[in-house]
Amino acid sequence: MPPIKKMLCISLIIALIFLMVGCCCGKEKVLCAAEIVENHVSFSDDNVIIDLPPNAAITKIYAYIVESNMEPFNRGEIAISSDGFVTFEFLFYFDKNVITSSASFETTFVQPVLVGPEGAQVKLTAIGNSGGAIAGLILNVAYCPDYCSTVAVY
Repeated sequence: MPPIKKMLCISLIIALIFLMVGCCCGKEKVLCAAEIVENHVSFSDDNVIIDLPPNAAITKIYAYIVESNMEPFNRGEIAISSDGFVTFEFLFYFDKNVITSSASFETTFVQPVLVGPEGAQVKLTAIGNSGGAIAGLILNVAYCPDYCSTVAVY
């Protein structure tokens, strides 16, 4: 290997080591061991909620809605809130597939969504013509516990 390429490779390895070491000692983490929580309702409600602990970091959300015989729905809503859904940190709508009478949403956050010291809730709601619609709902959230429990010092 030419000397310039060898030095470049060594520099990249050293940079990666510093990046990985940066996850310790009170600085923000690069990698984490995620936990997955799931909640569902079988045609008995228009929403399902998952409570997240304080200082977590959301890495992935998967939601699925299936239409009931009682009431059609038009779209789904994913909301993340830390104050009982008075204000929203994240709000996203997704449409129903009219052929399958279902809707699904999946996202993997490139940068984790940080939950503050008060914790947060993730809510999936089936929305019909006049508000919430009874449906089959599945909500999965992957998160890293204690992700931001210490303050980074720069």
